[in-house]
Amino acid sequence: MARKIATLEDLLNKPARTKELVINVPTGKSGSTDFVVTLKAIGSKAYDDLLAAHPPTNEQRKDGQTYNADTFAPSLISACSVTPALSEEQASQIWLSNEWSRGELTQLFLGCVEVNSKGLDVPFTDAD
Repeated sequence: MARKIATLEDLLNKPARTKELVINVPTGKSGSTDFVVTLKAIGSKAYDDLLAAHPPTNEQRKDGQTYNADTFAPSLISACSVTPALSEEQASQIWLSNEWSRGELTQLFLGCVEVNSKGLDVPFTDAD
């Protein structure tokens, strides 16, 4: 891997991270099809603002949750989806669909969280 001393221009022009997520969809008795969804990081401030826009309900807060997953997840999916580009309404349709399992929805949501969290690499030493 080539290494270069970064300039401010290099840092400001760094492209946002992307991630391809494979969603396996059963097609009947004998098979399935893999669909590829492309996700793109939205940036730290946009992520924090989106999170703040979806505070937990009182009930969720009592359970220790820090955001309302029922509203934040579709908003984040919409904000991160590149291919296909999904509106918030479309992402909500997926989130509320009876055809998507909890695991599949979690995979999609965590893919969005991951693409926005990627890059954190804390090295540990024996002293840690």
